[in-house]
Amino acid sequence: MKRGVIIFSVIISLMLLTSMIVQAELSKEDVEEKLKERGKIPTEIKEVNYNNLPEEIKIENIGETGVTFYEANVGEEKPVFIITSSKKTTEATTQETLSRTLLNFGLNKEIDESTYLESATGISLESQGYVMMRTGSITGISTTLNAVSGTGKAEIIIYKNGKEVGFRNTLNVESTGKANDFDLQSQGVLEFQPGDEISVYIKLSKNLQVKDIITLLEITTD
Repeated sequence: MKRGVIIFSVIISLMLLTSMIVQAELSKEDVEEKLKERGKIPTEIKEVNYNNLPEEIKIENIGETGVTFYEANVGEEKPVFIITSSKKTTEATTQETLSRTLLNFGLNKEIDESTYLESATGISLESQGYVMMRTGSITGISTTLNAVSGTGKAEIIIYKNGKEVGFRNTLNVESTGKANDFDLQSQGVLEFQPGDEISVYIKLSKNLQVKDIITLLEITTD
């Protein structure tokens, strides 16, 4: 498909009612000549940064079409904008927006054996979990607890659909009192899909007793 035809796939909203010339490939000199043909004498013509377009131009869909924008001052209140096809292929930079959410797990009682943590509303997650609504990744986990007696290891293990995923907090308890840990994971490593259930399990060493367990699980979605 020729560039002169491709250019019409660009959807542009002239928000401030400025003029625009749509033309197959033009140089700056060509732009000046075209403006003069329309009775407009430009005092300045400059190429517009494609990734920082003025508010007068709104692009909804441009795909991979090669396009150049010019802005011309012609002695009027508002400038004239010219869009022309280009030999170079240009794409606008799209800024990806990510959403991070924290899932709350915990127990507010003393335990001395391994068990599933409860939801933020106090519901046991042994046979269920938080149901994911979007595609995303598990990107972080943090835990704080109080050691009551004994020494050893407390592991906070993440489960997806009842299966261990390998990402966890490990707290080495050597004395009574507060202990904490946090770990981060890159996006896209531990992914989940809509409908997947996420739960958390605490695995305690023998003779270790803990209480007041708080775990935050960070999920990242597009």
